[in-house]
Amino acid sequence: MSSTIRWQAVVTPSWVHDLVGGGSPLTYPGHGFVTLEVGRGEPDAYLRGHVPGAVYLDTNLIERPPLWHFVPDAELQAVLERFGITRATTVVLYGDPMVGAARAAVAMLYAGVDDVRLLDGGLPAWRAAGFDVETTPRAPVAVAAFGGSVPLRPRLVVGKDAVRRMIDDPAGSVVVCTRSWAEHVGEISGYDAITARGRIRGSVWGHSGSDAHHVQDFEAPDGTLRDADELAALWAASGITGERHVAFYCGTGWRASLALFHAWRLGWPQASLYDPGWFEWGQDPAMPVETGPP
Repeated sequence: MSSTIRWQAVVTPSWVHDLVGGGSPLTYPGHGFVTLEVGRGEPDAYLRGHVPGAVYLDTNLIERPPLWHFVPDAELQAVLERFGITRATTVVLYGDPMVGAARAAVAMLYAGVDDVRLLDGGLPAWRAAGFDVETTPRAPVAVAAFGGSVPLRPRLVVGKDAVRRMIDDPAGSVVVCTRSWAEHVGEISGYDAITARGRIRGSVWGHSGSDAHHVQDFEAPDGTLRDADELAALWAASGITGERHVAFYCGTGWRASLALFHAWRLGWPQASLYDPGWFEWGQDPAMPVETGPP
């Protein structure tokens, strides 16, 4: 068991199997649960097999082009209510890749859901544990009200004006780039749709992965999540600590959402996501950027 404050935010296949089978596993508060497989677009993989009882959540419902910013608060609340989620619901998320599930997890934490969990290792771990999958799609069962006005955690997501203030306050704040090193130093943009190269001026590299589609530094080789304490030690070497106001960013928000979820597990009180990150910042000529090695 991790020594992190919210160690229960990451759950094993056995824990989820007990929950969906009608049990009451350790730390489950007993206020009802929803299991979601998270993906983008058509649910092809979901229809080939998913955790029994899981409902498919398309991330297009919670974020929107052209910048892939989270949808407006009222719309996000409506999505949660449509999927049967109140602030007291235990929500278990998984997906391939895991960053998609983390993206949805951050949206729900921002909205105010109290108990958000990630299935460690996703469906591959579920299958490896020997548990059956189902192919019948499940429809969400709506609730009448979320139980509060979204967002209940407004500071969990920040915009570019807040980030601009943070880079002018290096003593109390740190803006963290969770893109690949090549993206961070401006060798590549990382995306076909993003032409700007470089990083937010003054931002610190917080590790991530080899490219825009991998996060090897945040995950173990078997696809489970890396121990949050190990990641905290890695971050601390670059001055990224829970005592400062930390804002994670990447290209559009997926990789940074996983970084923020790790910080959430650690109990960092001032950790946030800059949404939608470099995609927005790099297109604004008024925003300061830099390239090359720090």
